Parts: sequence; structure tokens; C-alpha cells
Amino acid sequence: MFVIFFIIIIELIPVILDAVTPMNKSRPRKVKIDFELFIDEEQYFYIYLMYEIVTLIIETFTVLGPATLSFALFRHCCANFKIARYVLIF
Repeated sequence: MFVIFFIIIIELIPVILDAVTPMNKSRPRKVKIDFELFIDEEQYFYIYLMYEIVTLIIETFTVLGPATLSFALFRHCCANFKIARYVLIF
């Protein structure tokens, strides 16, 4: 989640800088992660940003879900072998 927050902050740097230290004209809003939606990137910057945020969250949970399940199954197997070892000793 820290990485997602960091990427969002990087994407919003031009917007933040326009609010903190404005220039005579707006800074260009450029999406750092390259993908194509076939719409104007400058005009629909926030739609691009929302699409990027949702995609990053889905990707994160897609990786974390199976990894967490694998870790839980590994711990379960180790606990079963530990129980079996104590049963065989006694």
C-alpha cells in the first residue's frame, strides 16, 4: 500500500506544485505509467489517474492473495508435521 501511495504522490506532483507554487501557466500533466485509453491524456488526467489507481490496487491484491494463502498452507503443513512428530515419539 505504501508503494501505491508513493505512485499516486508522484503522479500528482504537477497538481500539488500548481497549488503550492503557481506559475503563469499550468504545468503539463503527464502520466508516468504508459498505457493507452484513446482519449486526450491532458484533458482527462483524473480519469487516467483513477484507472491507474484501481489497476494498481487490483494488481496488488492479485499478488498478495495467493502469496498469503501459500504462506498459510505452508504454516499449516509445518504444524501438521510437528504434531505428527510428537505423536510418533510418544
